[in-house]
Amino acid sequence: MVSTSATSEISKRAKEFLQAKFQFETFNIDQLKILKQYLKEEYNLIPEKERIGKGMVYIVKIVAKVVYDYLKFDYFRIPKKERPNAEQIAAILKFIDKLEADPDTLVLAIHLTANLAQDAFENTIEKIKKWANHEIWDIRENACHPVLAGLKTNPALSMRLLKELALDMNENLRRLVAESLRPKADVKWLRDPTKNDDVLEILTILNHDSSVYVRKSVGNNLKDLTKYLPEKILKLIEKWLKDKDKLTGKEQKNLTWTIYQSLRWLKEKNPEWHAWIQRLVGENYILYFDEKRNRNALPPKI
Repeated sequence: MVSTSATSEISKRAKEFLQAKFQFETFNIDQLKILKQYLKEEYNLIPEKERIGKGMVYIVKIVAKVVYDYLKFDYFRIPKKERPNAEQIAAILKFIDKLEADPDTLVLAIHLTANLAQDAFENTIEKIKKWANHEIWDIRENACHPVLAGLKTNPALSMRLLKELALDMNENLRRLVAESLRPKADVKWLRDPTKNDDVLEILTILNHDSSVYVRKSVGNNLKDLTKYLPEKILKLIEKWLKDKDKLTGKEQKNLTWTIYQSLRWLKEKNPEWHAWIQRLVGENYILYFDEKRNRNALPPKI
């Protein structure tokens, strides 16, 4: 028997909801209430034991795709492989504005924007920037999804935006850059050593960032990359260390912190790389450093 939490079942129920109760052209506060109630009911259908991995964001992501496909193919009747025209994009954005105005449907608005970003990334940039700087952490985290959509279908424009934001004065926007470039499975070129040089160039810009919020994301990004291309990342860190004299004392400390974060996976899971790591950052990193269990046994400065 298929679980009620399966993507196929949620999609099926979402289509039934749209056909029975959804009125795009006259969407108002009453329709919004109906939509919010529907989302609550979907959440209640998830078995309690599955809710850690399949919460509201999981549901909203599936529903957003169904809604976008409905608008694109059923309402606007856009042929497959074609993108909405300017008027249709404006209508979808206006609908997104209505969802965004209510905190209970804001995440749905973000994921609906992620679907739009696959067709018209350039029309979603201002919303991405706004959500990336939101006061609520969950909203900032979800702001990455429209960027990921852009990296799939419009990588050139997406990377130009991220290079620009990597130099922004706002730490939330800089963190969006590092977090959006995490090597997730659905954007495989981010972890392809023959294609991700631009990614590493951006992470190099951020490797000594003044904000620990940004550096932690950079470190986590590189930690993930060491699972797929350890040699390339170790060579990158080696270059950083050779160039560190160009940085101020404070920037060098920030770089050191980022490097330690980056090497966690190799330290814990891949002893075959320990000799190289030891040459880079010293024996104590391998022997003693554990950020969770032994904070006082720090490696020497590098």
